[in-house]
Amino acid sequence: MKYYKIDIKQFYQNDMIAARANGENIPLGNDLFWKMEEGIILDNISVFDFFHLESFDKKEYWNWLLTDVFDFIDESSRIPGWLISKKLKGLLEKFKITEPHFYYLSRLLYKYTKEKSWIITFFSSQEQTLLRRLEQRSILNNEYFLIQLIIKKFLQNLKMNLLMKKKELELSHSKIIQNQGSNSKD
Repeated sequence: MKYYKIDIKQFYQNDMIAARANGENIPLGNDLFWKMEEGIILDNISVFDFFHLESFDKKEYWNWLLTDVFDFIDESSRIPGWLISKKLKGLLEKFKITEPHFYYLSRLLYKYTKEKSWIITFFSSQEQTLLRRLEQRSILNNEYFLIQLIIKKFLQNLKMNLLMKKKELELSHSKIIQNQGSNSKD
């Protein structure tokens, strides 16, 4: 089985931080984003008008590159999905992708022009949603990677301790057997 993965860059040349879509200008956006995070399918939404690009970098770099896919930032980061271009939406529609997923028409303000774009949402289990939140909220300051490293080190230490305990038990067991053997000769 072949599969494809969309890998959204976090950094670009000269360590510029990738821009993300911010929906702070969307009427009732915060309420809608909460509903989407909870897995509620939104009916009767004509268009999310409008997102703008933002990052943790200097403001002059926010609109330097228009890509086919953006993560979300701030309140919009509750959306379980991405902001995608019309071109990427057309491509995704040709493939079988995870269910359930939904497209919502939106607009992205890029260099003073509102570009037609789409929100694609993926709904999943509560555990996956929590992991997604952790990844989105901590990746820029490497907390996620640090947590992974700590967990990996903890598991290695745990494995080492278990192996040492096993060896100690085997050694004490063999001493008991040797002592029983020497006691039976007397």
